[in-house]
Amino acid sequence: MELDDFNILNEFQSRGLGSLALNRIIRQTALVEYPIWCTVTRGNEAAIRFYQRHGFKQTAETDQVITLSLTQAP
Repeated sequence: MELDDFNILNEFQSRGLGSLALNRIIRQTALVEYPIWCTVTRGNEAAIRFYQRHGFKQTAETDQVITLSLTQAP
């Protein structure tokens, strides 16, 4: 499952809302064993750290984006 355009407005960031939403997605996709991936613009270190904190690993990169993936075991 691709996460596309996952954003929290600046004024609501750092309140745990992004983690709450992403954890819900992770739990739901684990039930059907779907891998999850997203692309992050190169240089967006805050987003990269956010996904890595939730278990995502870098799986690919281009000049413009980094792909992060989470594969869940049954």
